[in-house]
Amino acid sequence: MKSYKDKENIFENQNKEFYRLQAINEIFKEKEKSYKEIIAELKQENKNTENRINALLENLIQNSQQNILQDNETKPKKRSRDILG
Repeated sequence: MKSYKDKENIFENQNKEFYRLQAINEIFKEKEKSYKEIIAELKQENKNTENRINALLENLIQNSQQNILQDNETKPKKRSRDILG
């Protein structure tokens, strides 16, 4: 049978381990919160970047369409005999 002193030592060791685990848990919670904030910022940056890319593509498409229309208006119409020589 274990003596009172042995039981007290076991209890103290378990208590120390419990507090150590609580401290580790607290560190992990802080890191998790920090990572979640970083993820939220990155998602927002990603969304902003997607919006800028979409705007650029839309502008590029509009410019291309305008250039095609202008080219069609300024180029003389080719007749089949002009093409064949």
